[in-house]
Amino acid sequence: MIGLTVNGLNLMRLTRTLSSADVRLYGVRIGHKQLTASLRKKDMPKAVAILDTMCYNYTVTDEVGSRFSLFLVRLPLLIASLLLAVTIFAANIFVWRIELVGAEGTARAAAMDALESSGITVFVPKSSVDCRAAEAALRAAGMTSASVSVDGCVVRVSVLTSDKATDPDESGSALVSSYDGVITRMTVESGTPCVKVGDVVKRGDMLISGDIISAADGSVIGQTEVKGKVYAEVTFGYSYPISSAGEDEEVLAGAIEEYKKEKGEELAVLFGKEFECRHSVENIGGVAVLKTYFTAEITIGEI
Repeated sequence: MIGLTVNGLNLMRLTRTLSSADVRLYGVRIGHKQLTASLRKKDMPKAVAILDTMCYNYTVTDEVGSRFSLFLVRLPLLIASLLLAVTIFAANIFVWRIELVGAEGTARAAAMDALESSGITVFVPKSSVDCRAAEAALRAAGMTSASVSVDGCVVRVSVLTSDKATDPDESGSALVSSYDGVITRMTVESGTPCVKVGDVVKRGDMLISGDIISAADGSVIGQTEVKGKVYAEVTFGYSYPISSAGEDEEVLAGAIEEYKKEKGEELAVLFGKEFECRHSVENIGGVAVLKTYFTAEITIGEI
């Protein structure tokens, strides 16, 4: 089909003339001094001859081409709408993000490995997430407490790590880490350092070895008694139910500060250090549970 726009007077007379010449118009619209319509392509030469004879001003458009151009203009919008629909659909089905709180350094890496081993990774279907299995895997990885939940497209994981030290090696043949942490400084009087400042270590990791290493080929050529001291930034996490849900906010705030103060003083006596504290409150089964995280530089190994 061809689009036709005619400007001029006596447009009804024009339509009668075209009709008498067997030129059929479709979708005719007549306004003030303007006629718009469509006609078959094979009738176009006859229509043009009549229009020229009657001295009308007119324009001709290819309707198929116009519609295709309009489609091309709207194509980006159609694609964007499709992508938005797919994104919304995927957001309701897949895990898009994993949020983990309560573990730092290698403890965090161990927690993420435990989640992956239980089938929780980004882009897995939410229906495949087994929160109880993941919590069990986290406790098996050394977390003293673990909770896993699905919130929309986010898997929220909260863990706590232990403040109990690994038993030190009293033989003097090696120095191992008593806690998870990030090495901040170290003094080595004898032995071979196995870590450096900035390294992340887990409880039980070797800090200083009694092996004497050959500078020529890196082989062990003897043993020596280890003597040294290693410090790290360590974070301890604790969970404590403080009230039932709906408790007065002022009472809740007082309970939080009291617990933070008592626990902070306990750690200060235990390690001889002031700990920085951050906290969050979670509603678990109608109970407000306080999650606290105390951080300080402490000695993680000395011999």
